[in-house]
Amino acid sequence: MTEPLRTQSQKYLAITAQRIYEIKDEPWKRIYGGLCHSFPILVRVAGLAQAVQFHRSKGAGSENGSDRQKAHWRLLCDIDDLLPDFDIEKASLMEYMWATRRVQAAWVFYKRFASSVLKVETGDQDAETT
Repeated sequence: MTEPLRTQSQKYLAITAQRIYEIKDEPWKRIYGGLCHSFPILVRVAGLAQAVQFHRSKGAGSENGSDRQKAHWRLLCDIDDLLPDFDIEKASLMEYMWATRRVQAAWVFYKRFASSVLKVETGDQDAETT
C-alpha cells in the first residue's frame, strides 16, 4: 500500500509531535520548552549557523552534564532530524537559505507543542534560555 501524500507542514507536525512526546517527562523539559520559544528569534537575529554553534557550545558534554546542557543538546538533535546529512559549514548560500527556511517553518510546531504539551509559555522565568 502506498503512503498517503502529505504536505511539508504535515511532515513537520509529525516529526515535532514525536520529538516532543519523547521528552514530556524529562526533568529538563521546561528548559527545552524555553529554548523552543527562543530559537527562531536567535536564527532571525544571528543566522542559522551562529544559532547552531551557540547551542553546540551550551550543549557540550551533555551526556553527564546538567539539565540545561541536555536541553541544548536535544535541540541540536531536533535540528539534525530536520536537516539530515546537512553540513552547515560546507553549504552554499542557496542551501543555507533553504535550511534556514526549513528550520523556521518547522519550528512553528516546536513552539506550539512547547506551549501545549510541555506547558511552557514564551517568557516563563523558569525556562530561562541562557
